[in-house]
Amino acid sequence: MNRVEVDAKDVEPPSWLPAIEPFCVAVLRSLDILNWELSILFCNDDTMRDLNRTWRGIDAPTDVLSFSQLEEENVVSGSEDGSVYAGDIVISLDTLDLHSKLFSVAREEELKRLLIHGILHLAGYDHETNEGSEPMLTLQEEIVKTFSGVRLF
Repeated sequence: MNRVEVDAKDVEPPSWLPAIEPFCVAVLRSLDILNWELSILFCNDDTMRDLNRTWRGIDAPTDVLSFSQLEEENVVSGSEDGSVYAGDIVISLDTLDLHSKLFSVAREEELKRLLIHGILHLAGYDHETNEGSEPMLTLQEEIVKTFSGVRLF
C-alpha cells in the first residue's frame, strides 16, 4: 500500500490539500508502484529558492524539486515489511501560479503535472531538456491526460 504525507510550509495550507494523497496514490498505482512512502511539501518561492540554492546551486525558485531516497535496485521493491521510503517532493505554489498563467493552463492541470513530474523523478526517470520529445516528459503528459478527469479542487 502506498502512503503519501502532504504538508505545507510558509504558505496557508490550501483547501484542496486532502485531495493530493489519493491522487498521488492513484498515479503510483498507474505506474505499477506499490508500497512506497513519500512526502509532498507545498511552499512559497522563498523556501523553494533556498532549497534550490542548497541542493542544486541555483539561486532562483523553481516549480518542483524531487529528493529521491531510493537506491537503483530498490525503485519498485520494498524492505522486509514491504515498504520503501521513496523520497520527498517540494512544490512552490507561487511558481505553480506563475507557470499556469505563463503556459495558459488551468492551475489544477499544472498542479497535476508537477505532482506527476516529481513522482517520475522519484521513480528514477530523468530528462536532459524540457523538450516535449523527452521520454520522461512524454510519459508525464500521457499520465496527465489519463488523470484529466480527476478533480483536485
